[in-house]
Amino acid sequence: MVNYFIASSQDTFFMSNQLIGQSDINGYISALRKGCRCLELDCWDGPEDEPRVYHGFTLTSTILVKEVIEVINMHAFETSEYPLILSLEINCNPVQQRTIANYLVNILDDKLIDMTNAADDPTQLSSPEELKHKILIRCKKVQMRTCIIPGKWQLVDREVGEYRREFEPEAKSEVRSVVPAGIRAFAMKKKKKVELTMEFSNVVIYTKSVEFKDFKHSRDHQLFYESNSFSEHRAMKLVKQSACEFVVHNSKFLSRTYSAGVRKNLSNYKPHEFWNVGCHMVALNYEVPGLSMDLNRGKFQDNGGCGYVLRPDFMTNDTKFDPLSSKQNLSPVIVVIQIISGQHLPVCRTHSKTSIDACVRVEMYGIPADSAVQQTKVLLSSGCYPKWNDCLVFCVQVPE
Repeated sequence: MVNYFIASSQDTFFMSNQLIGQSDINGYISALRKGCRCLELDCWDGPEDEPRVYHGFTLTSTILVKEVIEVINMHAFETSEYPLILSLEINCNPVQQRTIANYLVNILDDKLIDMTNAADDPTQLSSPEELKHKILIRCKKVQMRTCIIPGKWQLVDREVGEYRREFEPEAKSEVRSVVPAGIRAFAMKKKKKVELTMEFSNVVIYTKSVEFKDFKHSRDHQLFYESNSFSEHRAMKLVKQSACEFVVHNSKFLSRTYSAGVRKNLSNYKPHEFWNVGCHMVALNYEVPGLSMDLNRGKFQDNGGCGYVLRPDFMTNDTKFDPLSSKQNLSPVIVVIQIISGQHLPVCRTHSKTSIDACVRVEMYGIPADSAVQQTKVLLSSGCYPKWNDCLVFCVQVPE
């Protein structure tokens, strides 16, 4: 799995506003039908010992965790047969953690990966092909290590998880302006410790989430089945400061990026900036239209929209790829786009004119050296059927 980009969703339970909107079970159905292969469940304590899914410290409504898991069980492989990852944030007490673990085991049944699905090679993750129709749980857990017998595992010391709702410094002013005062008091609290129960920990087999300290620490201590999460701000800082090291890190370990804090107008960050360094799960809000989701759809329309796209060789082997370099030792391609004509363009009706001045703009997104914008000539008062017959030429150094 470490060799693939994986279509990933953030705040999957939202269909609208992330602060005061309605948590909606249809968010999960919609994302799955769009080929998403990594869903997010933000789990909190609920009344009558029934855990709920919602956005913590906000006025959003809640959904029963049980209902979410039942819906996922029904639609998990409706669009794609390749493995589905459930990325869980656990903010529950031990009793409700055990409840979630029981739901995962009893509802997902044989879809839930277990020890018998471990790879023949106990030092690497199984491939998506080997994990067809399987659901993986991604979360912090008790520590694990391999035994001498290949494919077998044993549990060791208990690990204490950390609950952390991240608000970036630049986002705090936004929170103050849009979140009611009673809610804000909770949002600014310090993080607290949440100890994971053994019952819940046992369902986390392949994608244990661990805290990222630095690249050297990961090289020396991180295990192949452990993954990292990066807020968009921290990930961008690493891209700017240590892009090559980030690429090497992602050649060995799964990584997930997410938007931290509250973004204006519920916007998504640009995913290609993190694909450029090989990040596997670049999580976006699938219900927010715009450029980011256009790029995401373009990225994952390959392979029949199954949600998995093979990363290029220079990101998976002993890589020396530098996405920020202006000169690449790869095979560039020349892309020629011929803009012929337009049809049924809307007419501008004002007191001074009844036609439009038309042009077509083409934007290329990739590594910084390949990102470019070109446009055709402007046809003045061209009417509803402009004809350009223009060619736009791009030299793409890293077509992958």
